[in-house]
Amino acid sequence: MTRAHSASELGVLAGGLLDQIIGGPKSVALIDYPNSENVGDNAILLGELAWLRTRGHTLDYACSENEYSRSALVTLLPPEGVILLHGGGNFGDLYPHHQRLRERVVRDFPAQRVVQLPQTVNFRSEASAAASARKLAQHENLTLLVRDRASVERLKSAFTNPVVLCPDMAFCLPPLSRTATPTFPVQRLLRRDKEANSLGSIGGVDWLRTEDNAWSVRIRRRLNNQLVAAARFSDRAAVRLVPHLARQFEILAQARLEFGLRLLSRGEVVVTDRLHGHIVATLAGIPNIVLNDRHGKVRDFVATWTGHIDGVHVAADREAAERLAVDLIKTS
Repeated sequence: MTRAHSASELGVLAGGLLDQIIGGPKSVALIDYPNSENVGDNAILLGELAWLRTRGHTLDYACSENEYSRSALVTLLPPEGVILLHGGGNFGDLYPHHQRLRERVVRDFPAQRVVQLPQTVNFRSEASAAASARKLAQHENLTLLVRDRASVERLKSAFTNPVVLCPDMAFCLPPLSRTATPTFPVQRLLRRDKEANSLGSIGGVDWLRTEDNAWSVRIRRRLNNQLVAAARFSDRAAVRLVPHLARQFEILAQARLEFGLRLLSRGEVVVTDRLHGHIVATLAGIPNIVLNDRHGKVRDFVATWTGHIDGVHVAADREAAERLAVDLIKTS
């Protein structure tokens, strides 16, 4: 059983575990930058980059799923460098394109040190889990970090690579706080995608819908997509565009995190079934009521790390969440 930690201690723990695995300052590659509006994926990226900088690692190659280039990575990362695979919740067959990318990287670099940053594991099919396990088992220097105890058990039942329990990398973000005075009692941040719970909706918003984002962010997103397309044109172009893409992705990630934090700050209390709605609210000191998603990702993470933290509450269903929110507001 994991010891109870505060939110800030979880960042220290994640960084310390990676220090043990990777060691002192290294040349690194970071694969699978999030090219999406999902605030959670972008919060993870910013936490990963913050950790890299505090430890003195040099980011020599970075890419999203769409412009990965084996040739460019070989050119930019020395043999002693470490390949890092972006953390999140896409290890498995729910998001097969991301799983195929990590399997491809492992196949492309059989002798290079590879570390999968903290992920949630979800295979709906035992056959697909076994197939992926066979592919990753071919790599003798691959370490898999996962962010909840249930994922540890899922991997250990089928995979032979070393598995390490580690908090989500968003806990390595610099300190967060509310960015606005609450304008209404309850902010409901609820999924509208294939991970949404099937219980239906009680209203609210989903931060994948970023129409309220600044026009400058929308323009920068278009520019970034043009750079991605150019990097896919040739390996030579990919090499030259890596630093520009890395910078653009980071700027977009920061804007997306700020957007998400503004959404959460609007409520005195947050009700959410998004893992990073919970994590970002917790880091910012915003009371939050956590609902489970369809596949148990939120439940498993909260049970492993955050269920004991002040301001974090768990509700069995949305009706219970509404009642609890009313009680919290009355007593605040």
